[in-house]
Amino acid sequence: MRDLHEFIHELRGRIGLDTLAFDADGRFELVFGDTIEVTVHRVADRAVELACTIDDPVRAGDAARLARILSLNHLGQATGAGRLALDPVDGALVLCERIDLDSLDGNGLEARMLDFVQRAAAWSSGELDDLLDPEPADDPAIGRESFTTIRV
Repeated sequence: MRDLHEFIHELRGRIGLDTLAFDADGRFELVFGDTIEVTVHRVADRAVELACTIDDPVRAGDAARLARILSLNHLGQATGAGRLALDPVDGALVLCERIDLDSLDGNGLEARMLDFVQRAAAWSSGELDDLLDPEPADDPAIGRESFTTIRV
């Protein structure tokens, strides 16, 4: 995609919203399944940022939970191409992902957005709450011993 205009045009066609446009603050919101609210922010001429609140500020504010949240960002373990962050205004846990439009065509855009929405849905549903447990699972199959190093 060349720019934000092409991004909007492509998205309008794929989701069937002819009036879709950025507001005066450079954002718009898409709602999936009545529960997943994704805000799309214009961050540059050829980049957008997706954001979805996935946890309330009270739960997100626990120190052990915050440490675990930070570890889940490592290598996209639970976030894919996205990342977890805290909203600076209210402290809510937010799943975010920046999309560079230069490297995408319409199918690539659809795939990235679908992946983001699926991850946001999993987080929002509580399906991944066990990942936020500050106590590691007592499973002998999980741990340093389960990793193998292969050198070529």
